[in-house]
Amino acid sequence: MKLGVVITASFCTLKKVLVVLKSLKEEGYDLYPVLSNKVVDYDTRFGKAKDFVNEVESICERQIVKDIVEAEKFGPMYKMDAMVVLPATR
Repeated sequence: MKLGVVITASFCTLKKVLVVLKSLKEEGYDLYPVLSNKVVDYDTRFGKAKDFVNEVESICERQIVKDIVEAEKFGPMYKMDAMVVLPATR
């Protein structure tokens, strides 16, 4: 199943998001990560943006989508079975 995963900022929960992504991957989902520009660009006390992006790409086994031009391709070009928006809540 193709699953688009949109990750937005609540920086304190991003480590939980990684756990969710790993679980979804283990369940056999084909993950397509879309990250907000804040998640891609901002280093915080919760970690460096580059490290988070690298981990997401490693888990999903594909590069992130990080801009609106690429994200607009979901639907007409990249058919998803579902899209979910994360982060996990506290």
